[in-house]
Amino acid sequence: LMRTVQKPLALIQLEEKAMAELLAHYAVGRESDHYITVERVSKQMAAPLWHRGQKPSGAGHL
Repeated sequence: LMRTVQKPLALIQLEEKAMAELLAHYAVGRESDHYITVERVSKQMAAPLWHRGQKPSGAGHL
């Protein structure tokens, strides 16, 4: 695992900026009861549920 202390400072700053931008983006128009959390997670997590090469059901709709 790559620990945060082993990452270059520029990469950590880029991640922090991205997290702040996500929070700002989802905070705009916050009239609903939805709660958004942005946090750093370790790479120790479950494998994704999709298979490589499989298209999502909403493919083509951006």
